[in-house]
Amino acid sequence: MSLEQMFLEAKALYRAGKYAEAEQNCRQILSQIPENADVLNLVGLIAHAKGYPDTAVSYFERVLRQNQNLAPTWFNMAVSLTACGKYKEALEAYQNVIRCRPDVKETYNNMGGVYEKLNRLQNAYNAYRQALALDPAYVDAAVNLAVLEHNTEALKALCEKHPQSALPLYYLGLEAFKQGDYHAAARLLQKALKNERTSAEIWFQCGLTAQALGKEKNAQKCYHQVLALEPKNVPALVNLANLTHDETLYVTALGLNHQNAEAHTGYADLLYAQNRKTEALEEYRKAVILNPDIPQISNNLGLVLKDLGDYEQALDLFMNAFLKEKHTKDYAINISETLVLLYRQSPERAVEIAKLWVQNAPGNVLAEHTLASLTAEGSDKDALYSEEYFDIFAKCYEDVMQKIRYNIINKIKELQIELKGKILDLGCGTGMAAMILKTNENSFTGVDISQKMLEIAKSKDVYERLVKDDIRHFLDTNVEKFDKIIAFDVLNYVEDMAGILSAARGVPLVFSVENAPQNVAELEISPAGRYRHNPVYIRRLLIECGYQNIQSHQFALRLEENEPVEGTLFQAQ
Repeated sequence: MSLEQMFLEAKALYRAGKYAEAEQNCRQILSQIPENADVLNLVGLIAHAKGYPDTAVSYFERVLRQNQNLAPTWFNMAVSLTACGKYKEALEAYQNVIRCRPDVKETYNNMGGVYEKLNRLQNAYNAYRQALALDPAYVDAAVNLAVLEHNTEALKALCEKHPQSALPLYYLGLEAFKQGDYHAAARLLQKALKNERTSAEIWFQCGLTAQALGKEKNAQKCYHQVLALEPKNVPALVNLANLTHDETLYVTALGLNHQNAEAHTGYADLLYAQNRKTEALEEYRKAVILNPDIPQISNNLGLVLKDLGDYEQALDLFMNAFLKEKHTKDYAINISETLVLLYRQSPERAVEIAKLWVQNAPGNVLAEHTLASLTAEGSDKDALYSEEYFDIFAKCYEDVMQKIRYNIINKIKELQIELKGKILDLGCGTGMAAMILKTNENSFTGVDISQKMLEIAKSKDVYERLVKDDIRHFLDTNVEKFDKIIAFDVLNYVEDMAGILSAARGVPLVFSVENAPQNVAELEISPAGRYRHNPVYIRRLLIECGYQNIQSHQFALRLEENEPVEGTLFQAQ
């Protein structure tokens, strides 16, 4: 085969997407004619198509050193420079295209895109107008101009005028996505795909839209399509890794771009979930360095440091996240929990930080309650605190209860406590108790201050009625008759135990309390924000409320920092 035939075959292979075979042919030619301009230009195109735009630039430069008047090569180099993020150099290359060939409409259209990346919007507008001056029917430039001007009506008109064009449909779909209308976005993007099946950009946006609609399998298919077209597409690799939890995809993405904060974050999340905390710590640190202004990354790094016992650094990160997004309650919970842990090591420092938190978040119930707990002053906002805390806690409540070996329901079963008739479940939470204790001989009414907890309880379909209310208010206003009241792991969050027991007067009770230290005569608030009661004090209150048959059972309620928390289960009638 002659060198000319070999080159023609290389071009055909390139057009067919067979880049390795095309490059092999080119290498054979260059071994004999090292500076053949046409072959060097094709090798540059192949390198760009394979995801190596910087390599492509080096080949185009070799061509242009031979001849500075090759408009197509200047154009190719401008495209590769843009892909490298070298926007000013790309504009210079496009100016050289204009010098050689001032009538190429694509040059002005591409320049418009580069000007937009540099936020030189008036220059972008002028470039798109110049492209349209050369060809008024040039759809790409018309679409780009409409997008620049935020002219949705113009995009719709272009869709009607050019029904075979994917570009206006894509941008309409993108706008619908930004507005949160994901169903409309999906319809428009599917139409765009019918017109252009080989656009990685459209496939990628289809993946994002499928994710937004909760269709994760469809999203995965879309990202696989992107990678079939562009194997080195880092955002597609990262999004697919996030969906599939495939470590190799994160490693591949970071190998291609170690400056990608999202890849570091996703990889760190996976490592943390696998309890590989030291590795997760390093990935989160890299992510924070790359993107210090994203609160979620600071929060996640704080979680690792908290688990590793570095409470002050964790608090710095949680506070950084909280001050950027004070409405995100997860950050506040993390601060509160970590302050409690720090308090066990350094009470004065924990109180000092808690005071600073209250100063920076005036009116924040979690901050105020945490400070009150650490200083043992008590709080007049117990109900508000409980509502906020358990709304946040609801999503992981049952997992946590299992982790800390929540033992109250097991104790009920062990003691064979009879629960017949109409049962009032105070602080019912997610319905864990009713789910286990429900029989054909009883029915449950649940009361809880947390709407999120009640939503989970409702899904279990074991309650006759669920009521969102403060338990004291419910007891004071309720007219329904109950055969028994149960309250498990809820009275720890109530200071006025006397009021609760008085309001329940006359109805048999089964409830738990966390035991106070022996030197506490009645009750105290713990640094963790829960009230601890002296069982002798509780027995006295029950007697004062008219209960005569009182039984108590001491046992470990749960674990806290891997240590048993002692409590008492009371039966009274």
